Amino acid sequence: MARRRYISTAISVDRQINRLDDFAALLYTWMIPHVEDNATITADVEELMLIVIPGRRDKTAEDVRKALADMSQNGLLDIDTKNHIVRFPSSFYKFQSYIPEEKRCIWDDYFKKDLSNGEEQREKPQNAVSPSPSPSPSPSKTTCPPDKPADVSEDKKGTDTLGLSVRQFDLFLRFYSAYPRRVKKRRAAKAWQAIKPVPDEALLGQMLDSIRAMKRIPGWDREGMRFVLHPASWLNAGSWEDELPEDVDKQKEMARKERDAQLMAEEEEARKKALTPAETAAKIQEIQESLRGGSRDPAHISS
Repeated sequence: MARRRYISTAISVDRQINRLDDFAALLYTWMIPHVEDNATITADVEELMLIVIPGRRDKTAEDVRKALADMSQNGLLDIDTKNHIVRFPSSFYKFQSYIPEEKRCIWDDYFKKDLSNGEEQREKPQNAVSPSPSPSPSPSKTTCPPDKPADVSEDKKGTDTLGLSVRQFDLFLRFYSAYPRRVKKRRAAKAWQAIKPVPDEALLGQMLDSIRAMKRIPGWDREGMRFVLHPASWLNAGSWEDELPEDVDKQKEMARKERDAQLMAEEEEARKKALTPAETAAKIQEIQESLRGGSRDPAHISS
């Protein structure tokens, strides 16, 4: 997960971005800080929503799919559904010049050919806006294989891959990007490495399902996610195996009924303490009679 990303003011006048609708333009801009050093981000729509727009509950998965398709059609990114990644063009590094060369991936070949049938697509405009900024590296650099999260090899593990193999690093990043409390990344990587048997796609899927279920529990993020475990603790505890409420809607309905019952009980108690119209009239008459009796002393007026 990126710690910083730069965005140029040129993004406001970029022709490709201005062809997007309002939500697609917003999503594209908000995705930039979450793009990995290898110019990729997850293509899983639900994961993407958890990472980029967790607070936009008015948007659906279909809204995000349409926005991504709009970006792809305008040459701003490439969507690889087979490998579950979204790739950004080399212009990403124009403003992200601080990213080391060994961590960069140049995906420009994916923007020139349709991988599904090998046919040439229209060339993307040369002035494509970068989600990133500073002179772009030469596009002659070898394109990264689609199954590797970064331009790294096995002999570099421990530096670029936090001690994990390239494959495990890819799986770990997908978990870490989806986990809501992203802290102490290296500890989380060590916890990941200790999982036995070695994590695979099936286990990652189970983890992601568990994270989604957790985020559907009412109040899960209260007090700034204070009660959400650090990712290392979550992994060490095997929390993806925890039994979470299966029917969240039913749980919400039960909570609503409990609140309604409590409100009704409070209203009933208030009615018991309040005077009825007849009691109120009798109290007023009693006060008036006391005043007509000639006694103005409050002590003679019934309270």
